[in-house]
Amino acid sequence: GCDILLLEEIHFLSGKEYTQNELAFLLDYLLDQGKTVVFTSLNLPQELQKMENSLRSRLSSGLLIRLNSPDFATRKKIIRHKAKKQGYDFPYEVVEYLARQIRGDVRQLESAVLGLIARSSLLKEPINLSLAKELVEEIGIKEGSNQVEMIIETVCRFFGVPREDIFSSSRKKELTFVRQVTIYFLRILLNKSLKELSNLFKREHSTVIYNLKTFENKLKRDLGLKVKVDYLFKEISKELSQEGSEIKYKLNG
Repeated sequence: GCDILLLEEIHFLSGKEYTQNELAFLLDYLLDQGKTVVFTSLNLPQELQKMENSLRSRLSSGLLIRLNSPDFATRKKIIRHKAKKQGYDFPYEVVEYLARQIRGDVRQLESAVLGLIARSSLLKEPINLSLAKELVEEIGIKEGSNQVEMIIETVCRFFGVPREDIFSSSRKKELTFVRQVTIYFLRILLNKSLKELSNLFKREHSTVIYNLKTFENKLKRDLGLKVKVDYLFKEISKELSQEGSEIKYKLNG
């Protein structure tokens, strides 16, 4: 019999009423038998669109864990592992470069490894930094843009907020706060201009200024917040230094 049922990307069942009902019955049977059910999704059960309430309820009844993108050190290990599975030992500088530039999940890292191997084979060239840079340029990743993504991911992960939520139009108190923290770190660590921040968050220039001033005032008054920000500052600075980035503090207009 089935001891464990693993369902990946369950969000694709959206709108498929018959399949959802059948799955709900199956889950009832397996759970009554004391079996284990594991599922993955891009969204929390309560956020799934066009999902039967009966299935949504069953999916919400278990332990929910957010899987974050791998950090810099883990990305390097994944790249080496995926390369060795294909019989390749990537040069140190290639592993470092790919891990800095590609911040996605395991699939994206594996795709980059396979793409680099294919490019090397096609061009009959050894795998080197030049080929890796060509690959990164081809898949549309701008050097330096990942520093922004790293800060966004780190802040959102720390506060348990989905990345896309801080770019939404929502004015919920908790989202506004995380948005302010993110803007603050992009400003002091990457020296992003007010115009760049305005474009990134699709907010008016005056709104960005207000968010910065509001957060800086909170930071002066709230010791607990300062402790959290100091911790985040150290974590982000450590990641930036691992990537060989210069940490900037100066604030420009």
